[in-house]
Amino acid sequence: MSTENQDAALVPVTEEQIDAIMLAAQALVGVTAQSVAEVEDLVTLPQLRVLVLVAGRGPLNLQALAMAMGIHPSSAGDGDGHPPIQRHPGM
Repeated sequence: MSTENQDAALVPVTEEQIDAIMLAAQALVGVTAQSVAEVEDLVTLPQLRVLVLVAGRGPLNLQALAMAMGIHPSSAGDGDGHPPIQRHPGM
């Protein structure tokens, strides 16, 4: 770690900064909870997780998807010969 990075780590954080971060985190949790509630009868949480990964990273083969989800690739198939999983246009 450079001296510059060490100095930046020693800068005190103010109460206002902590409050702002906590407020932003609460807003993100609220948006996430609302999004899950809107689709809970349409998709399972693992399916929603896949959709979020594909939306954020683009087409993924099964092996790349398994790695992104933190599961063993053999749990999702061999990743060979399968078309990439991608977002359907208009959805």
